[in-house]
Amino acid sequence: MKKNFEQERNVVSFISFGGVFCCIIFLTLIAVPNYWKNIIYERSALTWVESLILSACSMISFFNFLFLKKQKGKISGIWILLTSVFLYLALDERFMLHEGIRERILKPNNIQLKFLFWVEKGDYVLLMFMVAGLSILPFIFKELKSDKTSMRFFITGIIFSVFAVLTDTIDLRGKQLQSQYLIQYVEEVLETSGMLCFFNSFTANFFKILTGFFNEPQE
Repeated sequence: MKKNFEQERNVVSFISFGGVFCCIIFLTLIAVPNYWKNIIYERSALTWVESLILSACSMISFFNFLFLKKQKGKISGIWILLTSVFLYLALDERFMLHEGIRERILKPNNIQLKFLFWVEKGDYVLLMFMVAGLSILPFIFKELKSDKTSMRFFITGIIFSVFAVLTDTIDLRGKQLQSQYLIQYVEEVLETSGMLCFFNSFTANFFKILTGFFNEPQE
């Protein structure tokens, strides 16, 4: 009988999305009326959760690399790249690396990209990350195209992430405080949703590799 990991994949999706969104709802409710308190700050509880999701993305990317190499003898550079990228993003989320670049280098030196007229001074680092990420999409699509579920999750993750980054670049100066909190809250939820989609995309691809691995004809 052929081994199929569809049930395991669905369980992972249910637990990851359900668990994280229950966590967001809980963190929101316990802080009411300051619903944003545990969500929007860089040292908030949600930041810790996001760093775990990104670490999991890095780990599952590495597993994709290892099992693909073992199954087909193929060394996939894109999975090594994704492992490294998501590891960096996890560290960035936890230790505020891009915020440090913004606050210590870009803002003090008044380094601004004039064509990004809606962006606060120096607040375009994530936008540059997004452009770099979009530039390698063809290579990622090539790796994921054989699994429809993985592709759907990944494309959905891109959509969430693009909206999150664009929301993050909005200059909040001059806006009412409650409006600032709401925009930042929405941005964090979009960001977390994108991370979950990437994790489930890479997990779906991993289960596809496992399916091929366990169903190889015995010599």
